Amino acid sequence: MTIAAPTLIQADQEISQIITCSTTDRLVEQVPVSVIFFYKEKLSPEPLMAALRKVLADFPMFSGRLKIESNNLLIDCNNSGVQFTLCFNKCSLTHALDDLSQIKLRRLVDFIIADDALKNQSPLLTVRLTQFSCGGTALGICWHHSIGDMHAFMCFMRAWSAATNGKQYDLPLVIEDRKAYLQEHIIRNESASPSVRYLTIVEMLRLTLYRLTTARKKSAIRIYFSDSEIENMKQAFSEKTGQRLSKNDVLCAHVFSLITDLDDYNKNRYLSIAIDYRDRLGLPQNILGNMIDFINVSLPQSASSFEAAQATRESVNGFKTDRISVLATHQYIEDNGGAKKIHRFINKGIDPIRRSLMVTNWSKFGVYDVSFLKAKPLYFTAVSDFPFPWLCAITNGLSNQGLIFSAYLPTKLVRKLNQPNNLQKLHQYRDSNETLPVHMKNLS
Repeated sequence: MTIAAPTLIQADQEISQIITCSTTDRLVEQVPVSVIFFYKEKLSPEPLMAALRKVLADFPMFSGRLKIESNNLLIDCNNSGVQFTLCFNKCSLTHALDDLSQIKLRRLVDFIIADDALKNQSPLLTVRLTQFSCGGTALGICWHHSIGDMHAFMCFMRAWSAATNGKQYDLPLVIEDRKAYLQEHIIRNESASPSVRYLTIVEMLRLTLYRLTTARKKSAIRIYFSDSEIENMKQAFSEKTGQRLSKNDVLCAHVFSLITDLDDYNKNRYLSIAIDYRDRLGLPQNILGNMIDFINVSLPQSASSFEAAQATRESVNGFKTDRISVLATHQYIEDNGGAKKIHRFINKGIDPIRRSLMVTNWSKFGVYDVSFLKAKPLYFTAVSDFPFPWLCAITNGLSNQGLIFSAYLPTKLVRKLNQPNNLQKLHQYRDSNETLPVHMKNLS
């Protein structure tokens, strides 16, 4: 692979602005997020960079830098620039898609080191454009999570796509004081429990020891579910429960149930699901930031997949009235040391010692609409190197067909899931004569 020297891309028009991050932004200040868009066509860097210069003027936080003042995390929108790197890979796009291992995927992204973003004022967004020998392209992007969630990132990507294609795009809503905005626009639910817990010294030591030992024995598994397979699953679950369930309900419950059956752990554990609450609370769709909360469903090992799906649906239905915990979480953090001790708080659903399963669903963000000129994505995937297992993501399959459930689990458990009899249980709702899309056959 040949890698050109990175270039800093800055906005054509600089807009100086300081954004005060919310407590939710602080909770993910050590988390970079990485994704890759694959295209059959060759993407030239020049039109992409030109459009990027235009779009950054309206999305100034992506070319800004982080700093801390008076214990507040700030995004200084100073137009310091986005890192853009052009690479040439001798292999073909087909070869790359045949081997979607994390090791190979990581070569297509310039990863952000969270500490460097603050201490060394390094970029909050990196772009690596890799051109394959066959003419295909990989667009690897990494952004600092404090800038915003997947919804905010996709607002940016849709704008970049439109600008490259010579079209108008929706302007974002940039809030300068995110914490104050949430306090003003979210009604406090007095009965809600915080979605985080405070780690004692003993718990921090246990978690650190876990990361240095047990957590290293983790592996990734990608499970492909076709559209017809998921519809069969939804129908079977609805008939069994007498309840209307979503794809997310049944897929999370189905995988969670098999994992708990195979895992040697007899205590309750959480099935935790991330929720983008913009639409549910009537917030503007173009608002940037981390507008995410979590439902944490406690389930015993004996819970069936149908029971897990019902419990998940009930929690989602009651989110707005009973479950939204954003302000309760923020208050809990303030009452227990605030920003000075932000590293002592962790989401209840992130509990690897108790083997809680956290799932993020990215299948409805329109990633396959991110076109550049005439090129539309062939495949999209997240790229991660989580410090511990039990974290999962749902994304769309090749050419927007089906769904992929990506899970980072203990290696021993991944081996069990990949055994023929357990793969048969995973895909018990798949039609036996179904032909799977190319490249998806290599997934579990």
